[in-house]
Amino acid sequence: MPSRMPQITPFGFALAVAAAALMVVAIATGILLDQKRVLRQESESNRLHARSLAEHVARSIDSVELLLENVQEDLTAKAWWDWPDSRRGYAYLQGRLTVHLPQLRHLLIFDADGQQRHVSFAAEFKPVRVTDRPYWNQFPAGATKANFGPYVGRNTGRLTYAHIRRLEYPDGRFAGILMGAMEHGYFEDYCRSLLNYRSLIGALVNRAGEIVAQCARPADGATRVQKIQALIPEEVIAGATEIRPEMSVDGRDYLLAVVPVAGYDDLRVVTAVRKGDALAGWRERVEQFLLLAALGVVLLTCAGVLIRRQLNRLKALTRELESHGRGLEVQIRERTRELSIAKEKADASNVAKSAFLANMSHEIRTPLHGIIGMAQLIRRNGLSSEQEVRLGMLETSADHLLNVIEAILDLSKIEAGKLMLEALPVSPQRVLSETMAMLGEAARSKQLSLDWRAGPLPDNLLGDAARLRQALINYVNNAIKFTTAGEIVLAVSVVEDQPDGALLRFEVRDTGIGIDPEVLPRLFANFEQADASTTRRYGGTGLGLAITRRLAELMGGAAGALSVPGEGSTFWFTAWLAKQGAANSHPAGAEQASPADILRDVHGGAPILVAEDHPVNREVARELLEDVGLQVDFAEDGGQALAMVRSGSYALVLMDMQMPNMDGIEATRRIRETHPSAQLPIVAMTANAFGEHRDQCLAAGMDDFITKPVDTQALHAILVKWLGRGA
Repeated sequence: MPSRMPQITPFGFALAVAAAALMVVAIATGILLDQKRVLRQESESNRLHARSLAEHVARSIDSVELLLENVQEDLTAKAWWDWPDSRRGYAYLQGRLTVHLPQLRHLLIFDADGQQRHVSFAAEFKPVRVTDRPYWNQFPAGATKANFGPYVGRNTGRLTYAHIRRLEYPDGRFAGILMGAMEHGYFEDYCRSLLNYRSLIGALVNRAGEIVAQCARPADGATRVQKIQALIPEEVIAGATEIRPEMSVDGRDYLLAVVPVAGYDDLRVVTAVRKGDALAGWRERVEQFLLLAALGVVLLTCAGVLIRRQLNRLKALTRELESHGRGLEVQIRERTRELSIAKEKADASNVAKSAFLANMSHEIRTPLHGIIGMAQLIRRNGLSSEQEVRLGMLETSADHLLNVIEAILDLSKIEAGKLMLEALPVSPQRVLSETMAMLGEAARSKQLSLDWRAGPLPDNLLGDAARLRQALINYVNNAIKFTTAGEIVLAVSVVEDQPDGALLRFEVRDTGIGIDPEVLPRLFANFEQADASTTRRYGGTGLGLAITRRLAELMGGAAGALSVPGEGSTFWFTAWLAKQGAANSHPAGAEQASPADILRDVHGGAPILVAEDHPVNREVARELLEDVGLQVDFAEDGGQALAMVRSGSYALVLMDMQMPNMDGIEATRRIRETHPSAQLPIVAMTANAFGEHRDQCLAAGMDDFITKPVDTQALHAILVKWLGRGA
């Protein structure tokens, strides 16, 4: 029987060889083009790293310069040269350091003779003189400010980059200098967060190439100024404008970017990555491709031997599969249609749920703002004892309703994966003491003892203090509710201590009624309570413990409870807190005026525009703002607010988000067409409390965001922040 397989002719063989050759050429060309593409991408990535670092440095230095200007004026007003000792200066300078400027390490004052007079790092110190420093002589001659560094500080022995301001007596005579020492670790941490190659060079240098700060932090105890010329030629660093060449250094090619820091001609950001490292991923892909190609040739050769034997079997299987395939195709189409319908229903349900929660939050918060605000205003006018009791009940009920709303929103955010935790310096002892301060009155009203205890704890912890406090408040509120006599104790201890973090255990112990063992397993479920009957004695939504458990899990821990009926309960949760790379000290410093006093004394009479459509909330806003000496105008919708801004002159606008005719988002966009943020701060004051609402406000051009019901102290603090910036 003759073979039915096709025969290979000479022409066919030649065609196959030509096709194989073309394939090899195409593959080689593709590999080379891919190499060039990778180099272009890595060069662009390196350039963007350098530019981002330069912009970050400029913003950081601008913030320090602004603080130094403010301190310079304040020192003259306070006649610092008459301060009796260094302790007065230490307290003042410590008070001016702020957590909002982590890039500023210390403040120092030197008198007209170059003698160190006051510093922020010690009340008592060994004085040094700086008259031999290169920057000194220009200040007695009339210079107003300068930057200097890097240099080795004589107080700390650490590398320092300083920003200096001239201090004068009221008559204009030279009185000394004010110096702000920069914290290099701030730049280094930010720099390392951007870099994606271990071999990448990242450094902030001056025009001479001296390294001010670098991504790879030098070893502890480094006490000399290092230069970057060992890697990058000086003429490249000193060159103006941004460059991105490929150049050979020490026999290896680098992708290099040098970007000047805007506004500070002496500073450059330098980043470089070895070309070989940039192509590491490309080489790995090529090797894998070639290996796969070789394996493919081997497999194709082996497969060719088996193909002829399998053809007849494949034909039979193909006919059988076609028969089955037609039936499966019908089933797949039907199943796909069902899945599509189910997905649409689920998406619609989620959208409806989010819209419902957002709308209900707004509709409840708006009248609550008026209720709580009016209650505060009524209390100011003096009340009889009976009225005082009734007003207290009103405020308690409003606070309870607000807490229920917040609990539902928190649970919704957690379930949607939208609750973000902060990683800021945190003191567990302070979290416990603040929790006691907030709930102490409730405990005293039931004649309960409330105390806290803390074992030895690590320093320099990072975490979300607000969420830790929220979890403890949920526990303590329950303890107060279910305890009629005895004591409640808050405690914190270390479960596990590692170099990069620590696992802490927080406990709340009470002498209350206790919980039956069969009830404990379901206490931390959503909407669950120990007594869910209609005749239960104690109220509540059953969300507090569920939220505490979810928060603990988000912080890398767990939650649980131990209880003996009739003897009391212990509710606990654990949280993993990371550790900082270096200690940061934030002492309290000198006492400062309250935001309300600052508004009256500094910004009294400042014109404020409030865009608010609710008449009760307008009255509340009027009383809160006029009480601190501010002048208030009102707009009842966004269109009226836009017209008043264009025709008047205001120091700040408080903008509601949801209003008739024109909402606050659209009004802000139109205001920003003629009034930039630096000229007119706009703060959202709205009952829309979701994270996406905040993002919408900031994207439209608003500068800050506060939710209703408004906390009076929080409102005053935001007003001080933005009015102070305008001043």
